[in-house]
Amino acid sequence: MRYSGSPEVGFSWECDEDSTVGAFAALFYQSTDSSGATPCRFNSLRKLPPRNDIGFVSGITIRATSDQEPVQFAATIRNYGYLTSLASELRLYDDRDYDSLAEEGELIEQASVPAIPAGDSLAVEMSQPFARGYHAVIGILGADDNDANNTSRATFSVGPLTGEIIITEFLANPEAALETEWVELKNVSGRDIDLRSWMIGDSLHQHVVEQDVTVSPGQYVVLAQDSTAFGSFYGSSCLVLQPSSWASLNNTGDAVILRDDYGVISDSLTFKEVGDGNHSIELNEKQTGPTRSCYVSTSASGSTPCAANSVTGEFTEEINVTLANRVFSPRSGEQLCYRVSCPPATVFVIEVFDLAGRKHWTIANSLPMSTGDYFYDGQSEQYGTLPPGAYVLKIEAEDGRIFSRKIGFAVADAK
Repeated sequence: MRYSGSPEVGFSWECDEDSTVGAFAALFYQSTDSSGATPCRFNSLRKLPPRNDIGFVSGITIRATSDQEPVQFAATIRNYGYLTSLASELRLYDDRDYDSLAEEGELIEQASVPAIPAGDSLAVEMSQPFARGYHAVIGILGADDNDANNTSRATFSVGPLTGEIIITEFLANPEAALETEWVELKNVSGRDIDLRSWMIGDSLHQHVVEQDVTVSPGQYVVLAQDSTAFGSFYGSSCLVLQPSSWASLNNTGDAVILRDDYGVISDSLTFKEVGDGNHSIELNEKQTGPTRSCYVSTSASGSTPCAANSVTGEFTEEINVTLANRVFSPRSGEQLCYRVSCPPATVFVIEVFDLAGRKHWTIANSLPMSTGDYFYDGQSEQYGTLPPGAYVLKIEAEDGRIFSRKIGFAVADAK
């Protein structure tokens, strides 16, 4: 052997056995053992497995068949040390606040882990009931010489219709320049959710989302049959994903099904009609549970992708139309404001006549409308802009069968 220099008093030279290649290639260094030397033992410089080291092999596996049966947990524990392990335990925590921390009040079960011979493995199983919804658990083994492999985290959902991400709008009958069906989703939970491996489709077939995309609480996202066509028609303000394939929605009625990454139905909507002229079907987002209702969009653009739905609100069952101003000057840039109160997507015909009975303009021709303020800018088929005078607003809902009214108003000269 060859060496140079001197170690500290009471410390030996040790061969770095892992670096030895040939007879004269060994390297010697001062011992790092706390006693100063390792006679008749492994050298302190040699990289050895810990004496007592048990750890998870591939995390915790979970089987959640329904919300009527306990959730089954299984974990394979291996002894990675070079001695038979000490007896230990596996503690399972329900991470209710999703902070990835195992807190004392979240402990739900613990199981004994007996001594395991070096290199052997042992299966540990647990069973616990969980309520319907999304859950996160943390498994922790007792402390040993290597804590790096003592913790495993897993997430899972229990039961159908967990409703953390819901369907809020869809268009099943694209026309002209649109050329793509699409479904809008909204994250109504309090956590970020990755849509990878989620599925969207009709009642028969659903197709997977392949992108890693995180949707924040309150955020909208659109799943489109053709994301390029969607962007060309609506612009780039939306987060848009294109699934691996697309199940075309029937225009005479169908169901839109959304499944999470465990295959559990997160939401579904059944519809019997679709909008014409690239009008979408929108959910009244203020309604929850089985009372939810969908209506043809009443937005002037025909839909509201990645924005609050036009039919969302508190609605009356009665229909009424009033004027906020009876006199306006369109040549001065003023508009007539008419206020509508009605059930969502009530179909209106609204026309403008002069006192001689001549029709000047059709404001709405079988147009679905919802409660809100609407405006008329004074256009006229005969004159371009209504001349000063008295006029009548004729309003009918559902062909006049449920509502019909005439309201007078006046047009003033330019100011």
